[in-house]
Amino acid sequence: MIEFIKIDEEIKKILGIDLSENVVLVKKDSKVIGCGKVNKEDCSKTYIFIETECRGNGFGKLLFNKILEEYKNIGFADITISFSNDNIVIKKIVTGARGIPVSVVNNNVTYVIPL
Repeated sequence: MIEFIKIDEEIKKILGIDLSENVVLVKKDSKVIGCGKVNKEDCSKTYIFIETECRGNGFGKLLFNKILEEYKNIGFADITISFSNDNIVIKKIVTGARGIPVSVVNNNVTYVIPL
């Protein structure tokens, strides 16, 4: 069973996490296997992490879609994401999320994802 857990404001204060950020944990069978950070003011400060041994099972895609949902709920109309054109995993996730390529510079590609 996979579940997403948002860290509440009190825990953010205890851990010293910026209150303008939402942190989402991914749990599988009661073990945290990944996390993502959503910044309510600047989507360029987003990160996603999945434990190495859990990669390749779709957890990153699930978390990525949860992060997109968080940004949509905050009120963002779209987000922009850049990554190496060689990263076929993130390219597959981004195109699956209706990402539209807008530029390629050197080996970096930029997509816009409408929310």
